[in-house]
Amino acid sequence: MSTKTFFKRAALVIVASLGFGMLSVPSSQAAVTNPSVALSAATATATTLDTASVTLTIRFTADAASDTFTVVPSCDAPTGQTCPSLQGLQLATADTFNVAVVGDRVGVWTTLGTNTGAVGAGWQETATTGTPTFSVRSVVSLKAVQFPKAGTYTYTLQGYGKSGVAITGASTTWTVTVTNANTAASTIANYYLLLPIRKLSIGVRLRQERTMQLREILPSLLPQEQQQPQLLQASSIWFLQILQEIQE
Repeated sequence: MSTKTFFKRAALVIVASLGFGMLSVPSSQAAVTNPSVALSAATATATTLDTASVTLTIRFTADAASDTFTVVPSCDAPTGQTCPSLQGLQLATADTFNVAVVGDRVGVWTTLGTNTGAVGAGWQETATTGTPTFSVRSVVSLKAVQFPKAGTYTYTLQGYGKSGVAITGASTTWTVTVTNANTAASTIANYYLLLPIRKLSIGVRLRQERTMQLREILPSLLPQEQQQPQLLQASSIWFLQILQEIQE
């Protein structure tokens, strides 16, 4: 065999080997196809120290029971502020199929970590046993609790495949507009006027304890979210009016 023929055949063998080698390496994203992340609403409103909620629906097509898809949140807060962490919960009656049930997430609020790739980051779903290319769906309740200040908080929910690589197109945003709570006495009065039974119980207790300082009574009567100095001061005006009516 001539030297020229030998090198030609050797080159063909090498090329063929490389070709088979490339075909034998599967794509890291091949197991999860058609992923999507959708929210029940793109926006929400809340007042300071209040809670905002939304429903997340995760969909993807899996090839095996070990295929996973993870949604990890990130957030942009107003200057100088920090976004409240997103919490997730899955109801026992949620419209889900072909996903593994994680016991400590059913009926229990779980904080979604934001550090991609870390243990416990985001909300992860694992496909259950099924035929090749089966559809997976998961419905999750999300909430953000106690927004610190007024402003716009924008959450981005990004989907990641099993390899931890962000999947293009599998993301969505949720914008929460937060305003300052109305501390006017008239607004607080309206709040209690909508609850006649609560108003009556407050009035009876004020009459029983009218010798106490009003500021000592108010913290035990107001809901937790209204126990702020400015709210207590505004509320005292209205409660004094109630006390006067009772004494009359």
